Amino acid sequence: WNLNSVAEVVVRRLLDKEYLKSSREMIRKEREWLISRLRAIHGFKPYHSKANFILVDVNQFFMSSKELADNMLKHGIIIRECSSFGLENHIRVGVKKREENIILIKTFEKVISEWGSKLAEKEIRKALELGTIRSRRSCEYYPCHFEGQDCTFCFCPFYPCKDTRTGGEFVYRATGGKVWSCAKCVLIHESETADKVLKALMKGKKLREVWEMVIDPKL
Repeated sequence: WNLNSVAEVVVRRLLDKEYLKSSREMIRKEREWLISRLRAIHGFKPYHSKANFILVDVNQFFMSSKELADNMLKHGIIIRECSSFGLENHIRVGVKKREENIILIKTFEKVISEWGSKLAEKEIRKALELGTIRSRRSCEYYPCHFEGQDCTFCFCPFYPCKDTRTGGEFVYRATGGKVWSCAKCVLIHESETADKVLKALMKGKKLREVWEMVIDPKL
């Protein structure tokens, strides 16, 4: 926002030069750190910035900028959804102190995890309606684990289980940040396991109960 000449003179007199210098350096370091962490989130494309905020293109993200802003707000985090000034599927986040920036990134991860759980519930309902599907060879991603895999559950209902005994692991990106990877876990794509999980869910069992009944004995 523009300032008139009087306001600018007053501000320059009031603000300590060393304070301005240290503040700008802090913002520069935190901006670089935050951009690298945002870039590590799948579907996020942060733009280069010289300001104390970062514009992020979320066009390839799992949800719209409006949905993302709404979900972040549920966790007490406000981000700017930019469609009101012509930038559809963009968000803007402020550069703050490290502890606050960490909270922002962790909240993004939490929202993504919750989205994954909702998608898993959707896949469960679909599986319950269709029954056992077996291999879905028409899928563009088949086989995402191994030839002949059972595709009853396209998205694992236990994601993210965070249990390394399954073969799953946290993958650290070169740019920073981490994500739970199921690349080395094939349990839910084994027909016997998929059958047992599906039957237990059809009986109304909760996910934790199904895990203890079906998955735990295999680990």
